Order: sequence, then structure tokens, then C-alpha cells
Amino acid sequence: MFQYFINRGWSDGLPMLPPTQAAIDAMIAGSGLNKDDILGVIPPLNGIATVERVAANAVMAGCLPDYFPLVRGRRPGRIAAGLQS
Repeated sequence: MFQYFINRGWSDGLPMLPPTQAAIDAMIAGSGLNKDDILGVIPPLNGIATVERVAANAVMAGCLPDYFPLVRGRRPGRIAAGLQS
């Protein structure tokens, strides 16, 4: 699976964990937010950063649900302002 992610350009080569729905749900549950809440817009292509998408990326990076609020706290430096809720 890791090679599949690399071949699709979804990894920079660092190890990643598969983003299972159970792991994503656990990450979201610890956030206190709805999975569809919008955290902002990600430049340069202006992708919409929902809680669920950020949670999936945190799972792939090996983040534990207890640390997800810290990941969300880092978003101002990574996600453009404008659609923040």
C-alpha cells in the first residue's frame, strides 16, 4: 500500500499509516468538531480543509487522537484565512 501511495504522489517518502475510517472517526471524535466543519482553504489550489480531511492526514502521519487539537492549532500557519469557521 505504501508503494501505491508513493506512485500516486500522495507521500514524500516518509512512512505513513493507512487512513482507516475507524482511525479517522477516532481522530474526529477527539476534536469536538463536526467532520464537515471547514477549517480553511489550502493554497495554492484552494482546496477546502474540512475536519475530516485534516484528520485523515493526521492519521496517515501517525498522529494520536489526543494530539489532534495541537494539529488543528497549527493550521493558521498552513491554511489560508477566509473560510475559517
